[in-house]
Amino acid sequence: NTASFVMGNDPLINDSLETVSYTDGSLTSDDVDTTEWALSVGALFRLTDRMNIFGNVSRGYFFPQIRSIPFDDFGNLASYEGEIILQGEAGVKYRADNFDFTATLFYTELEDRRNVDFVNDPNNPGGVIEVTALQSTEAVGLEASGSWYIGDFWTLFGNITLRDHEFTKVEGNPDQVGNELRRQPTEMANLGVRFRLAGFDAALMGHYHGSNFANDGNTVELDSYTLWRLDAGYTFELDGGDAIRISAQVFNLTDEEGLQEGSPRQGSSQVGEPAQFFIGRPILPQRVQLRITYDF
Repeated sequence: NTASFVMGNDPLINDSLETVSYTDGSLTSDDVDTTEWALSVGALFRLTDRMNIFGNVSRGYFFPQIRSIPFDDFGNLASYEGEIILQGEAGVKYRADNFDFTATLFYTELEDRRNVDFVNDPNNPGGVIEVTALQSTEAVGLEASGSWYIGDFWTLFGNITLRDHEFTKVEGNPDQVGNELRRQPTEMANLGVRFRLAGFDAALMGHYHGSNFANDGNTVELDSYTLWRLDAGYTFELDGGDAIRISAQVFNLTDEEGLQEGSPRQGSSQVGEPAQFFIGRPILPQRVQLRITYDF
């Protein structure tokens, strides 16, 4: 991966930017490049006609955002290295006549990710600054999902994710090592039931989102919440195999209230209770959608 960007003293670039507002032509430019590799290996073993076990491991990478590679006061460019992600999982799959089930143990590790945040400028009220820090994280957990086919008309389905995740390195904030990752709950689950009869179908689905922290400093905890969705429709079969489905969907059926995230502009300085006011993004309120789908 090779990239070029401007922050400096290229005469041709400077000449073209001299008339740009807030620019005096004294920009600095440079090139960055790096090479990385990725590998994935997996295997599956059939235990019985209904059950198998599987596993895989992989090494991958991300290239850092160009904006996260700063110059220092002497014009030296920060290192441009790949952000390495290691992943592994092992599990079992089972399928019977009216039931199927999958369970997986997993591990992930992300090394030296250049995290870029936009936070309030403490020296300029109303201003925003970019804060870049190297972070490393790891997580271990369990995922399970299953479906139960009840007769010819009903299906019960669901999944659950349990995980333990933490920072293993935080440049400039070593006290955050061991903290949970922001906006990443340790528990998530989905449960639903589906009904089909002739041309009619309906599904009721619930999503549980566990409590989590709004920032890396883990100073603000956001409560857990549960969202329900209802979808129902009728399908009209047409000549030639075409079909029209008329349906309605209700999002947040119970009109649950809660926060999906705190204010990203306040970083670790934001506090929870007791506070005079709290900035955050709430769950979207209840809404109804009507839809017509034509398949041809």
